[in-house]
Amino acid sequence: MATFLEQAELARNDAFRVRVQQAVIQAAINISGEGASDKSLVDSQRLSLARQVLQDPNNWAQKFCFGIAAIIAEDTDAAVTSAIGGIWNAYAGVNPNLVAKNPDQTLAAGIVSAEEIAAAQAEAPAEVKALPWYTKWFGIGG
Repeated sequence: MATFLEQAELARNDAFRVRVQQAVIQAAINISGEGASDKSLVDSQRLSLARQVLQDPNNWAQKFCFGIAAIIAEDTDAAVTSAIGGIWNAYAGVNPNLVAKNPDQTLAAGIVSAEEIAAAQAEAPAEVKALPWYTKWFGIGG
């Protein structure tokens, strides 16, 4: 793996930025054509980023360069494309694997079912249920 300095040098390289820009544009076009899933919040954030990228690809390429340079093992087009797929959700501000803080938001977003939330609440140990964040997120006490 490259050092942080080597990663930063790669991210600032003009030829690398141009390649990243093309790859980010391609990803944005592909994401713009994705069908809806059962995770509407995730879909809307991914689509929002795709629109922003297509409206200002140079700016977003610059931003993606540092994230991509941080995780690729080799500087190839395939590695760049794969890295974009791996970090797109992070740049969009979503993690499809996490539950929203508010169970109502989680249900509305279609991320988790009411049954899954109830099961998680039932399985939580008493010491977790007593924590302030648990009470705030789930609106219940321990």
